[in-house]
Amino acid sequence: MANKRKKLKIFMIAPTSFFADRGCHTRILEEAKALQRLGHEVVIYTYHNGRDIKGIRTKRIINIPWYNKLNAGPSWHKIYLDILLFFKSYFGVLKEKPNLMYVHLQEGALIGGWINKFLTKKIPLIADLQDILIHELKEYNFIKEKTLRYLFFNWLEKSILRLPNFILTSSLSCKKMIIKEYNFSKQKIDTLMQGVDTNLFRPSYNVSKFRKKLNLPQKNVVLYMGLLNYNQGVDVLFKAIPKVLKKITDAHFFIIGYPNIEKYMKIAKEKKFYKNITFQDKTPYHEIGKYVALANIGVSAKIGDSESNDKVLAYMATGLPCAVSDVGINKELLQDLGFFSRITDPDSLADAIIKALKCKDKGLGKKSRERVKKLYSWDSRGKQIINTYEKLISK
Repeated sequence: MANKRKKLKIFMIAPTSFFADRGCHTRILEEAKALQRLGHEVVIYTYHNGRDIKGIRTKRIINIPWYNKLNAGPSWHKIYLDILLFFKSYFGVLKEKPNLMYVHLQEGALIGGWINKFLTKKIPLIADLQDILIHELKEYNFIKEKTLRYLFFNWLEKSILRLPNFILTSSLSCKKMIIKEYNFSKQKIDTLMQGVDTNLFRPSYNVSKFRKKLNLPQKNVVLYMGLLNYNQGVDVLFKAIPKVLKKITDAHFFIIGYPNIEKYMKIAKEKKFYKNITFQDKTPYHEIGKYVALANIGVSAKIGDSESNDKVLAYMATGLPCAVSDVGINKELLQDLGFFSRITDPDSLADAIIKALKCKDKGLGKKSRERVKKLYSWDSRGKQIINTYEKLISK
C-alpha cells in the first residue's frame, strides 16, 4: 500500500546516544534503513553523543561535554537531555513537516506527545517500545516496589502510554504486560518483533585469519554477545562456566560486550578459568557478524522478559545452536529449536550449554537460519510500520 502513496517523511525521535553498538540502537537503525528501502524519507533526532551512520540523516541536540554515557540504563541526566531533545524535535517538526512521528522508548513517546499538544495540526504518532519502563528501572535497582519513586514512575508511564495513537512493542510479552498492568486497549497496541540482518549474520564467513588475529583456540567456542550485566544473566553464566568445563574440557568461552568487562575478568581469574575465556570489548555493529561466525554455539541467560533479545536472532541467523534461559521471548524466538535452562539457575544453564555443544542434530542450525529468514526480516518490519500508519490515517 505504501508504494501507492507518495514518499512519506518520517520523523524519528530517539532519546538515547544513537548510535552505539547495542540492541536498542540496532533496532532503531535497522527500522530506519528498512523504511528507506521502501522509498520513504527518514530523519532521526537524538542526543549529542553517539556515532553517525552513513546514509542516515541524524540531527543532534547541543553538545553536553560532561555526558558521554553510551551504555544502557537509567540516568538523572536524561531529564535535561530530554528537555533539550523536545525543543530540538519541536522546531525540527515545524521545519520537516513530516507525515509520521515514529518515536522510540517511553521518553520518545512523551516528547512526541507533547509536541503534538503544541501543534495546530496533529501528526500521527506511533511509539516503538522495547520494554516496560518500571520493569527496566527495577532491574537496574533504580526504583524499589511500593516506594514513592515507584508510584511516581508507574503513574508517569501510564500517562505516557495514552499519548501515542498506536504502540508497537518489541515482544509479545511486553504487549501482554502493558495490556494487563495498565488496562490498555488491545486495539491500540501490537507487536513489532525484532528483526535480523541475515546478510550481516551468516555462517559463510571465512574466519580462519580472523581466529588467528583474536588468538582464539581451535576448541568448542561458546559465545555470549551483549551487555555485561546482571539483567542479561551474565552473573549466572559465569557461575555456570566452571560446571561446563568439568564435563567438556575443550570448551572455550568467547565474551563480547561492555560495560563491566573488568568485573568479569576478575571473576574469571578468581575462579581460575581465565585461560578458558576470551574477552572482546565493544565491537562495531557492521563487523560483528564475523565474530559470531567464530562460535559453535550461542548463549543467553537473560533474566528480564518484557523486551526482545536480538542476540538470539543473530545466533540463529548464523546457524548456531542456542543455550538460553526459558524466558518468554527466547521461547517465542526459538520455539523447539533451542536448549532451555531455568532462569537464574547456573546448574540448569550449564546443562543447556553442554547439550547444545553435544547436539547431534546437524540440521538444527540450518533450521534456525531458515526460521529467521522467513519470520524476522527487517524489510517485513518496515512494511508493518507503514501498514500501521495507513490504518491510522484511514480512521
